[in-house]
Amino acid sequence: MTTSREIECREFDWFAFDRDGSFALFATGGCGVVPDSVRASVGSHDAISEAVEVTGWGSSAVWQSYARVGLYAYDWSDAEGRYVRVAEPTAPLSPALATRLAACPDLLELDLRFAQAAGIEWVEVGSPIALAELPAPRVGGEGHKSVAGAEASMSRLTIWFSIALVVLAAALVYVQSWPVDPMGPVGAAGPGRC
Repeated sequence: MTTSREIECREFDWFAFDRDGSFALFATGGCGVVPDSVRASVGSHDAISEAVEVTGWGSSAVWQSYARVGLYAYDWSDAEGRYVRVAEPTAPLSPALATRLAACPDLLELDLRFAQAAGIEWVEVGSPIALAELPAPRVGGEGHKSVAGAEASMSRLTIWFSIALVVLAAALVYVQSWPVDPMGPVGAAGPGRC
């Protein structure tokens, strides 16, 4: 039997359903938030995960395995501190998987819609953990301008950095071309000098 402690720092996949009755897989990557109710039934979630035929391990193609059996897939992002949607169902939920999900004790129901939640952030509110729906990133419009602006800024930064390197290299060549006075710097007091 797998215990709650055994899921720490290992890839653990858990499942939940939303207010529309859609199901999703949450891949922790060893660091993602796992609700207490899921920790209480780790073995059931492991059994469901093992029942899904997965291909493409080690690549982003792995997420399509979950989409093909009717699941949304969310992957934990350390950088963002939230689960990020990486796949949407491309087929209806398979009957075999639906049976396994229905048999899972304490399957978590989330008060949101996976179809609208590009990311799910966990926010501590007293004892239970609440969820916040995060909209999908905008494509085009102002969001597109900010990306274009960031690219332009990076381009300018790269040019200035290149110019600084050329100037530094030229300064080093110039300094190395100075003649060396075997007597030391002008005006230095030493043996035989006045």
